[in-house]
Amino acid sequence: MTTRTQSFDALVTRYRAPLRGYFRRQGITDDAEDLVQEVFIRLAQAYARMHWDNPDGYVFTIASNILTDHRRKGTTRRAGQHDELSDDLASTGETPEHSLLNRDRLRQVVAALKTLHPNCYNSFILHRFENMPQSEIAKRLGLSVSTIEKHIMTALHHLNTTLGKELA
Repeated sequence: MTTRTQSFDALVTRYRAPLRGYFRRQGITDDAEDLVQEVFIRLAQAYARMHWDNPDGYVFTIASNILTDHRRKGTTRRAGQHDELSDDLASTGETPEHSLLNRDRLRQVVAALKTLHPNCYNSFILHRFENMPQSEIAKRLGLSVSTIEKHIMTALHHLNTTLGKELA
């Protein structure tokens, strides 16, 4: 081992615990060891051209700059506002091919519905996709509840006859 390597190792040994304490006192608990490592990386990059008149000041200046960078990143990324993504939510189990097939089926359904009379189309969409009660649909469209029921049944029958085999 060279003298320079030994002196850098001594520097690491001397400052590891004080740096960890510094970051913890600043409120950084989870990332303290990572930030200590970052200090030593920056020190190693500058070590060959350094003059060691005040190593404490230099090491803690680097630590202060790293702390500022860390906090800036946390603010920019709004780290405290993120929820952890659970394994249940991370994977829906749906393959891209399956997703593409579902998208195509939806296009077919919409195309089939577009061939219906506008009142029939709107009744079905409002009831099935907007979960609107038939009485509200009737008021909105100015039709009777019985007519809305018939429009919904007509739309279902139309989908079944035109897309029955493709949807199965």
